[in-house]
Amino acid sequence: MRYLKEIVILTFLLGLLVSSASADDDQNPLAFASAGMPTDSASLVSDTGLTSATSYSFVSGFPSASSGFGASAGVPTNSLSFAVSAGYPTASSGFGASAGIPMDSALSAAAYATTAPPVAEQNSLIAYDVAASPPTAVYYGGSLIPWASFYPSFRGTTPMLWVLTRGGWNIYATCPIGGWARYLMYIPYSGSLKMYEIYPDTSVRFYNYGWSSPGYKYLWFFADTPGRHISFITLTDRPSNCVTIDVS
Repeated sequence: MRYLKEIVILTFLLGLLVSSASADDDQNPLAFASAGMPTDSASLVSDTGLTSATSYSFVSGFPSASSGFGASAGVPTNSLSFAVSAGYPTASSGFGASAGIPMDSALSAAAYATTAPPVAEQNSLIAYDVAASPPTAVYYGGSLIPWASFYPSFRGTTPMLWVLTRGGWNIYATCPIGGWARYLMYIPYSGSLKMYEIYPDTSVRFYNYGWSSPGYKYLWFFADTPGRHISFITLTDRPSNCVTIDVS
């Protein structure tokens, strides 16, 4: 009988402890964090990929209140800079080092002209004799490499686009307002060639050059508007890489 009384008392005390813990959990907004369940109407725990109604965890790669965007998504981290992993400009370096693009301003300056080319050439696709005038270097495979290294390694199966700079054919350049620079491209097969240029105000200019034969070609770029211009070509709807020109 004495042991039975002790068991009853212990059971009663254990019940009080459980009730007390449950009451504490009801007051603690993080009580169910380990279960991955919402803790209140204003926030969700990090296990669900969301931390609150106004911020998001880096796990999901979505925006957070402090950083603007999740770095793991490879997208802008705030309104003034871009994630280095995306290979785009950053506020500190000027251009993403991980993309292998020279950060030397002398190499990325466009080889531009201040005098306009003949009107007949200003919006025309022109054949380029690369054997007669090869570039010093070409941006390919993530870096700017000498022409002697590029030529034998270039597979030439997809359309490619570059801009002529002082360092060679690059995918990034700076150009002063009013300057005329050259787009260089490689056309791997015959097809319908088009170009799209995204202006600084995010409007898109479309150019249709019709049927094009294979080979190296060039087009003139006119720096008519300050800001960033992003261009790419399509060959029978197959897109090339993008080229960025900053006009100032």
